[in-house]
Amino acid sequence: SIVKKFNKEFYMLKDVVIKKSSFSYITFLFFCSIALIPFSEVKFSGISLANFFFLIYGISFIMLIKNKKLIYAVQLLIRERFLLLLFSSLLLSFCWSIDTHATLYNIMTLFGTLVFSMYIVTTKEYEDFLKLLLVYFFIFCVINLLYVLSGAGGIETETNIGAWKGLTGQKNRFGFILSIGFIVALIVLISQRKLKILSIATLALTAFLMIKSESSTALIVTTIAVILIFSSKLLKLHPYLLFALISFSVTLLIGFLNFFESPAEIVSGTTGKDLTFTGRTDIWIVILNFIKESHYLGYGYNAFWSSPIMTSRFVSGIGFETISAHNGYLEVFLGLGFIGFSVFLFGLLKYLRLSLNLIKKAPRNKSYLFLLAFLVFLIINNFTESLFLLPNHLLSILLFSTCLYLYKLHHLEITKKKTVSH
Repeated sequence: SIVKKFNKEFYMLKDVVIKKSSFSYITFLFFCSIALIPFSEVKFSGISLANFFFLIYGISFIMLIKNKKLIYAVQLLIRERFLLLLFSSLLLSFCWSIDTHATLYNIMTLFGTLVFSMYIVTTKEYEDFLKLLLVYFFIFCVINLLYVLSGAGGIETETNIGAWKGLTGQKNRFGFILSIGFIVALIVLISQRKLKILSIATLALTAFLMIKSESSTALIVTTIAVILIFSSKLLKLHPYLLFALISFSVTLLIGFLNFFESPAEIVSGTTGKDLTFTGRTDIWIVILNFIKESHYLGYGYNAFWSSPIMTSRFVSGIGFETISAHNGYLEVFLGLGFIGFSVFLFGLLKYLRLSLNLIKKAPRNKSYLFLLAFLVFLIINNFTESLFLLPNHLLSILLFSTCLYLYKLHHLEITKKKTVSH
């Protein structure tokens, strides 16, 4: 009976996801898979793998034209406004960037990610998008599990010895991707019962791999997301009150985490944790000093860490190297300054509020919970990692898709209510 149910689920996914738009299905899985693997040093015939993403972006643009969705996509982008303002801020940062080449290249790749997201949103219904994500995370888990068990690698051997990192190259990166997979599988399980077996299998795999990754942040964020998903009554609170409650929960959980780890750290010194979030606060202090030097305009999108002058100054100020601020908010401020950061933060809070309103308008549609859960995931994770506006990355696809789907679904629900009232 289980085999029959699995076959039924497989054929349903095949009919709904593949036959409707085989290009978006294949390219989505391909894009997400290679977007999570460190590829900066991977080259084919002297060409960086990163450049192959432009082929996907180009095909996505062509498919928008072919499917007669380009005008609709542009209209959606204009009406949505936030992404237009955001990319305007990115383009303006090019004018005063300390590394114009890096800024322009990264803006182009991020815009390509937006084009790809627009193709997905305009050609797929929201529920089908969730199914795509479920299929992707199941495949992602299986491939990474086999990779680690084969002995080819995937386990930390230098720092955090024994923690699983899979193909992503770093345990925390592995952990937060698995966290999203867990949230997706849980949402699909409670909203689309027909995919029960695949959802449960993905839940089990993501939970197991997340524990093996030993990523404390991923476990904390997943716990908060699960509580949020099952506490639907909390969603009736005022958006700012809910945000304050979430922030308090995060602080409390981190406090408990440090409280229980500190005694072990004193005894054995093996956890590698401390009250400075593993040295992150030292980085933040130095970054804040750089922000003060150019607080209105910033240094240009993704330009700071590609500038030899700035990185050498940073190393001399802190004593070690890093490739990010390890805080998404500081990272955006560093690149775009106060003006660009204000635009980004306003948009983030706007869509957090919009996701809450959407859930209130359609409380029976549990699938909408993913949009809120993902935004909460981003808001929390970016306190300790730089995960905002990553070029050629799954998180950017999800962020842009979430913004566009929220706008689209919000107006759809309003139209439904007007139709019913008349």
